[in-house]
Amino acid sequence: MDIVQLLEEMIGREASDCHLKVGRPPLFRIAGELLPSEYESVSAADLSGALDQLMDPRQRESLDREMDADFAYG
Repeated sequence: MDIVQLLEEMIGREASDCHLKVGRPPLFRIAGELLPSEYESVSAADLSGALDQLMDPRQRESLDREMDADFAYG
């Protein structure tokens, strides 16, 4: 999964959010509705790699410790 390509598609589709969960395709929130993308299901390796690109070390450590994260990327 190319996270930059995914984010560019998100912008093109005017999505406000992107939801990633292992075992299902990425979901985009468009006009308040969650809609599936045409991407393949996200693997654990895909998600880990994307998070490593988007989060700073402190955020990643908190995710690993708390098993939860809510953050924005601009």
